[in-house]
Amino acid sequence: MWGMLFILRQSKQEGIWDKGGLIAGVLWLLLGFMQPLTVVLAWTVIGVFLTILIVRHLYFISGGQVPDKQTWKSYLWRVIISIMISCPIVIYTFLAFNSDAFLKGWTAQNVILSPHPLHYLLAYGLLLPFATLGIYGVFTKGEIQGHLLAGWLILFPFLIYIPYNLQRRLAEGVWVVFVILSVKSVEVWQESRLNIRRTRLFKSAAVLLFPSTMLLFMGGLLAAGQPREPLFLPNDVVKVFLSLRQHADPGAVVLSSFDIGNALPAWAPFRVVIGHGPESVGLSELSQQVTAFYDHNSPDSERLGLISDLNIRYVFWGPNERSLAIQVNHQSWDPHQAYYLREINRSGDYTVFEVIQ
Repeated sequence: MWGMLFILRQSKQEGIWDKGGLIAGVLWLLLGFMQPLTVVLAWTVIGVFLTILIVRHLYFISGGQVPDKQTWKSYLWRVIISIMISCPIVIYTFLAFNSDAFLKGWTAQNVILSPHPLHYLLAYGLLLPFATLGIYGVFTKGEIQGHLLAGWLILFPFLIYIPYNLQRRLAEGVWVVFVILSVKSVEVWQESRLNIRRTRLFKSAAVLLFPSTMLLFMGGLLAAGQPREPLFLPNDVVKVFLSLRQHADPGAVVLSSFDIGNALPAWAPFRVVIGHGPESVGLSELSQQVTAFYDHNSPDSERLGLISDLNIRYVFWGPNERSLAIQVNHQSWDPHQAYYLREINRSGDYTVFEVIQ
């Protein structure tokens, strides 16, 4: 947002010395370290903005008017400079995700698709009429900077449904556009020849914005009032995590269920076999192997094979892991009886075993 702001600001400087483009480029270069995709989204929005300015420029020419070439050229220079400065991280990320085997696997599993359009209608539907009126005000008044917001909102439906595995990420920031254009619509309404009563009725529509806020607030209260996983963890499992952090070797591989594997790295510096959707590359296959490890019917040779293949150092044993074991005659696999494991920590129902080297 700051990058766009500096590109939109009027400046007396031109070309590569225009500090607006330089600052925007540096800001987006820093943004690239956190989320390169958002940088590409910014480029796309700015590109649509320039396209609208070109169409506007041609429209003036066709009507026999003299367009402001200098303004368009200054925006173009800022955009070029900002992209040149911010592109290295984006280019590196693109090349890395198309050449590195792990990142390829991550990308294949990192599927964040947009939901049904009705979900977006529920999210933004109340603001849509006001934002549309705001777009009308921007175009009728010829506010060049507002064309960026209008173009972004028009582009939004196409962004979120392009054939791409991270569709939902492309909706980032659009709520700011809805808010600004909706506020703009109040100005348009007030400047129209409508009576005061209708204007007040229009303002009272702002009450419609509160249900979503209250839903989020009440959802937070309910979650806090009924502590349970995954938002909260049992005291015993936290004690085991903290004990591991103090006594075990950092970076070691821990075998556990998916739920434990998801929480453990937040408490202690360990690697887990499964625990994160995209980052547990080969999750489907690994999940089957983890389940087989805790299965009563699996021979020790298979367990030792998995330990060797994945360099597993510690094995977690708790309610989640017990649920993976197939009960046979009311008995399940007992890691205490495994000659290659020894107990190193226990708290309540949670136990950690170390693999005997």
